[in-house]
Amino acid sequence: MQTKRNPVFGQTSGSSRRRLGLLAMVALLLAPVAGQAASGGAPLGEIKRPQGGLVVLCGAGLRAPMEECRKEFERRHRVSVRVVYGGSQCLLAQIAITYRNALIDIYAPGEEFYAKQAQDRGYVTIYKPMAYFIPVIMVREGNPKKIRTLQDLAKPGVRVGVGEPKACAVGKTTQDLLKKHGLTRQVQKNVVMHTAMAPELGNAVKLGSIDAAINWDAVAAGYEDGADIIPIPTEQNIPVKSSIGLLKNARQKRLARLFIDFVTGPEGRAIFQRNRYTIDLKAPAYPVKANR
Repeated sequence: MQTKRNPVFGQTSGSSRRRLGLLAMVALLLAPVAGQAASGGAPLGEIKRPQGGLVVLCGAGLRAPMEECRKEFERRHRVSVRVVYGGSQCLLAQIAITYRNALIDIYAPGEEFYAKQAQDRGYVTIYKPMAYFIPVIMVREGNPKKIRTLQDLAKPGVRVGVGEPKACAVGKTTQDLLKKHGLTRQVQKNVVMHTAMAPELGNAVKLGSIDAAINWDAVAAGYEDGADIIPIPTEQNIPVKSSIGLLKNARQKRLARLFIDFVTGPEGRAIFQRNRYTIDLKAPAYPVKANR
């Protein structure tokens, strides 16, 4: 049975909102795609802690640089780091479910909003910034619908995909961005797909399942061979900061702090920049193929 939505994008009735939150948690527990371990290859519910190593929950849009950081950290310290990728809100729900078991050491969501939520709920002690995500418009290669602005997403006949606000950071930011420009209702009429993670939007555009989506710049960069990227003017945009935090009940606190310091230090920042993530908002790392 589908969750009933109000006409406004991303809004649900009270009972539906609670049901959607429950579904998001259940989806993460049951669907391997929503929580696939980078090292170990098992859904989070099946992961066994690596002896003397770390377990990290990480936003799906951060996979490329986080994988590089993981491999280099493992090489240097000769420990196993198991990283699970998924929607930031789904991962936060997973922390709540498993917290008493002290399964997780580090939480690295796609937006600082979720790190603060985790801290406010008593799960995370401290968190540090990693990089910025800058929203862009992804369109099918060749831009057949001639989309140039956010307003164009409301044009008749444009099939739009959005991240689910109750599951992932890009969904929440898309909701905020459309609200900022008074486009929520107009664009909602064209929404044909909701996804739990940012990379799913990239796949949908590349495969032609949708005509356009708002996605993170660094994630969109990975789909340049099948999509075009339209930057959103700085004054119209809402960049967000991604952060990485230490869980209060982490079993390997010293090692976890070392990993966080590596990811947020000079070497980690260089890895993010190499993967075209923005470290300094004054020098946004827009994908090379961007149509300015």
